[in-house]
Amino acid sequence: MVTKTKIPIARYVVNPYIGCGHGCKYCYAQFIGAFKNKAGVWGKDVFVKMT
Repeated sequence: MVTKTKIPIARYVVNPYIGCGHGCKYCYAQFIGAFKNKAGVWGKDVFVKMT
């Protein structure tokens, strides 16, 4: 999925997934809203974004 970004060197990014398969202990991303509404476990589950 291509989405607009505020990264200074890019207008768009490819980010087809929600979640994480790594489970880093100090990761800030697990608190981002997109994963909160999923029934998965952060660090174990990855979901494909649907259009």
